[in-house]
Amino acid sequence: MSKNNSTTNNIAAGIRRGAITLAAAASLAGCAQGLSLDGFPAPEPNLETSSITTQPSAERTAAADSGAARSPKPAAAAVIADARKLRLAGDKLKSLEVLDAAGDKDPKDKDLMKERGLVALEVGKVRQAETLLRRAFDASEPDWRLHSGLGAALAAQGKQPEAQLQFAKALELAPDHPSVLNNLALSYALDGKHDDAEKLLKRVTGTKGAEPKAQQNLALLVGLKGNVGEARKLSESVLPPDTTRINVSYLESLRAGGERATVSRAEPAAPPAVAAADAN
Repeated sequence: MSKNNSTTNNIAAGIRRGAITLAAAASLAGCAQGLSLDGFPAPEPNLETSSITTQPSAERTAAADSGAARSPKPAAAAVIADARKLRLAGDKLKSLEVLDAAGDKDPKDKDLMKERGLVALEVGKVRQAETLLRRAFDASEPDWRLHSGLGAALAAQGKQPEAQLQFAKALELAPDHPSVLNNLALSYALDGKHDDAEKLLKRVTGTKGAEPKAQQNLALLVGLKGNVGEARKLSESVLPPDTTRINVSYLESLRAGGERATVSRAEPAAPPAVAAADAN
């Protein structure tokens, strides 16, 4: 096995095994869980549901809103509002059930399709999410959230080249959005483009007020490439000491066992804690 492919396997294993904190709580069970989702406007005006705290630039805010000007039909809007309240209360499966029921009654409503796709992605139903998000596209109303969500669904299925195209389209509509950049970087890492992934994560972490999620991903990446010392420094600045020790011990065990080249099929005693950004 080549060194490049082995490092990719290490990265993929670390991401899958990690206890990942997603900004929109988007845990893609059994998939590339470093991917995240930030596509949900809140039920109430000006209420941020995403855990990204970086203040967006005026340009990025305008770009992010460019595809969301049209209001849903009243019936769909009411269902979406109810579903979002359930989601915010932590009942994502019930939220999806509500949206699915409404979607069955009005299968052509693109607002319902979009919301259903994003919630399906959150609960790990990535194939359903891909189908719904593709159907939700409207050429007359480009929406970066759809591209970002579809990219996450594709990346979670291992379709990295397709995912990267979608993330690139999302960035055209929402330039420099940190969650999209983070997800693109993770897709690069899983695609074996380790240097590109590292450069992109360093670009995100170098942004003033950047969330620690991207820095945690950067720590995992550089650690799995063999630079455990740098990984330790990055982790110490954003993670609790106990979590940092677990992560560094895991990375050191890989290096000590020659696992920089190969990853054992056995589960690590203490998997690394990794964090991610959003796709909102």
